[in-house]
Parts: sequence; structure tokens; C-alpha cells
Amino acid sequence: MKIVRWILVPECAAAGFCAAVVVSFAATGPIERWCPGGEVVSGVCSVSWVNQLPMTVGAVLLPILIGIPTVLMAPSHRVNVTWVTYFLGCAAVINLFLRPFPAASVLAMVAGLIVGGALHWRFKA
Repeated sequence: MKIVRWILVPECAAAGFCAAVVVSFAATGPIERWCPGGEVVSGVCSVSWVNQLPMTVGAVLLPILIGIPTVLMAPSHRVNVTWVTYFLGCAAVINLFLRPFPAASVLAMVAGLIVGGALHWRFKA
């Protein structure tokens, strides 16, 4: 059973990554409804925070949705899995979300630090 759980650890990370991306894309429609009426040009909102908010949502959710399932799936060495997952999640956030939208960096880092610290505290050796 341990081998199966170790095999499922990367799949949990991939599922969390996909879930964060899907949620950020799904949040685009409802968030665009917050655009002030005078700022819509040719059906597109021209307010920068409305355009950046879905990516911020994804950047905040990515460390959480990658970190928690992988650590819970790991049968042992959970502290090591926490740190590896934390750094991979931060790399994914930087690569996918923060490069085009640097305003999301503060929220993503805070979410990643909270999740990493909570997982380390919960599963410390």
C-alpha cells in the first residue's frame, strides 16, 4: 500500500495544479461582472485589477491545492514532502501566475507561507 501512495503523490500535486488553474479561469466570468460600467470597452474591462484578480485567485489557491493533498497522501517523510511540494508550488506560481501579473505576488507568498508553515507544524517529525 505504501508504494501505491507514493505513486499517487505526484498525481495529487498535478490534480491540485489543474484545480487551481480551472478555478482561476472559472473565476474570470464572475469577476468581470464587477467592472464599472464606464470601463467596458468593446466588451472587455479596461480596469487592471479586474483583469489581474482571477490570476491572483489561482496564485493564492495553487500552494494550498498542491500542498495539502500531497502531504496527506505521503505515507512517510511528510516534512520532506512538505518542503519539496512547497518549493515546487512556489516555482509554479512564479512561472505561471506572477510573471504576467506581479501584483499577485504578495498574496501568493502569504498563502504559500501559511500553508507551508501549517503543514510543517502539523507533520513535523
